[in-house]
Amino acid sequence: SLAVKLDFTKFINADLRDNNMSYLNMRNAEITGSDLTNVSFKNSDLSFSVIKESNLTNVDLEGANLEGVIIKNTELEGANLKCINHKICE
Repeated sequence: SLAVKLDFTKFINADLRDNNMSYLNMRNAEITGSDLTNVSFKNSDLSFSVIKESNLTNVDLEGANLEGVIIKNTELEGANLKCINHKICE
């Protein structure tokens, strides 16, 4: 099981650059206008979250569950898209 639970969390205009957010349970979260450059969401559960108008350059989504995630107007350049359960996943 995942150790940290941040279900229904809202990050609005947050600067989260260069953080390790691996193994988080962040279901139903909202991330808007935030900078997540170089963030690792490796093996996290982001299912049913909304990520919009944010910078996910070089984000690591390996093994992350993106089931039902809505991604809009978001930069994904250089992202590791080895995630699961979403059309952007390799």
